[in-house]
Amino acid sequence: MELPVPNKIFLLSLLMLGSIWSGCTKAPIGTETVTPKCVPDKLPSQYKAVFIDDVLPNASSQSPVAVFKFNQTLNTYANTSCKTKPNECETRLYIQNISGYNMRMSYSINYLQGSNAWTADGFADIPTDSVYDAGVVNCNCGWVSSGSMIVMKKGVTYKN
Repeated sequence: MELPVPNKIFLLSLLMLGSIWSGCTKAPIGTETVTPKCVPDKLPSQYKAVFIDDVLPNASSQSPVAVFKFNQTLNTYANTSCKTKPNECETRLYIQNISGYNMRMSYSINYLQGSNAWTADGFADIPTDSVYDAGVVNCNCGWVSSGSMIVMKKGVTYKN
């Protein structure tokens, strides 16, 4: 049984269209490219602690009242196939109240290591014997453990 001419043309058109689709969706063997997945290396965290002194209520001399604890993480692409990507850094600040009083403190932070510098300002309400999480204070990649870190208290008040 032979198909009428219009049906033959239709079937032939479908076959040609199918071969065009398959030719467009497949790459020739051996020509696929693989984009490298850039997973950074995590370097050991860096830490720095700075004690803040102040005169407590009913005291005659200064004593430590707070500890500013800096925790820095760094991810580097230096040893990966994506060497040109910048490092990813984060410096978090935790302030521990060791005064024995509820405390409200305003502060300023200055960091310097060579030409690498940053500053941060903030304030914290910290209950007695508690730690305040100030969050990320900077994304600069200068090592907090080796640079000059100055924490200045701008003002502090105490409550029982």
